[in-house]
Amino acid sequence: MRNRIGKHRVAMAVILGLTMAFGMAGRGAGAQAAVSADPQVRASQQWEDLLLLEAFDYLQITPQQRNDLQPLADYARTRLDEVEQRRARLEKAIQDQHAASLKGQLPTAADQTDVLQKQRSVQDQQDLVSREVVDRLAPKLGAILTRRQIVRAWLLMQNKISQSEPKRVALTDPSSGFAYPQMEARDAIEEMVKVKLREKYSNDVLDQALMPWELSSLAGLAGGIGGGIGGGPNPPGGAGPQQAVQALQALQEMDPRMGTRMMQYGQRMMKQMLANGGLNGAPTTPPVSPEVRAAVNKDAAEIRKSIEADPEAYLSQAQSAQVLEALRPLARRLFLSQRLKDALAERVTR
Repeated sequence: MRNRIGKHRVAMAVILGLTMAFGMAGRGAGAQAAVSADPQVRASQQWEDLLLLEAFDYLQITPQQRNDLQPLADYARTRLDEVEQRRARLEKAIQDQHAASLKGQLPTAADQTDVLQKQRSVQDQQDLVSREVVDRLAPKLGAILTRRQIVRAWLLMQNKISQSEPKRVALTDPSSGFAYPQMEARDAIEEMVKVKLREKYSNDVLDQALMPWELSSLAGLAGGIGGGIGGGPNPPGGAGPQQAVQALQALQEMDPRMGTRMMQYGQRMMKQMLANGGLNGAPTTPPVSPEVRAAVNKDAAEIRKSIEADPEAYLSQAQSAQVLEALRPLARRLFLSQRLKDALAERVTR
């Protein structure tokens, strides 16, 4: 009996740990709206407030813009509080089962199933609300900020703040959520690339023809291997196996998660090949010609180069859809923080 209770405690600890992890990921630093009496929680809240105030200062948010942001922060808080209420019910169920187990009353299978279902429900609602908040408020944020401020937000996200500006150590650390790790930063560029390409190509063509930036980088690092990857023959004197291995190692050094990402793209390429009639199958969609495939990836390479070479100049002239895509990381970071409303009010008061 003692062994069974011990095992159950371990299982409940795992569930509680996962729940707390999901909760912190959804809430961000300093998630609780009210100032906590717990010193550790209060310190976390104050750190989040510090980061938000630092971001306001970097973005050069004006008093009028802070007033304009308040209704957006109110809406985001209301929607996030709905998730917190469901999370509170989950935590209550876990606490009740934990208290019962300490008395030797093991929860039933139905009780444990209920906790697992609540956990999945909270995460599903968190994802749904997060997307809805960002989709709804990102355009409104774009209407409040100037194009220059949006460019500054993009430079912060890419961790490319001018060296002539004061150093912002905390704000530019990836743990702040304002500066993206390298792989996520490149993903954000890729979303802008796709927005631009959709002005010229259909989604079906892009799904089949566009080489992901990881594979495009691999092609460039391998010095010619990209011809085969992009759908055409390798050029004479192209890279051999050794260069390909070196290219893969270079990508892996850029981010240790790249190996997993490459495996996922390998699976996607296999699905595309099957859709195009590969392995003696019948194509399910009209195949894209090699010429169109080459044109898509050439255009993509030029857009990537333009964004990376001079993001300020590119965003200053970009269309509204691309600007909105560039602003989404900032909107996500601001409006999914439950301290935003408090930080705005604190800054106005001061």
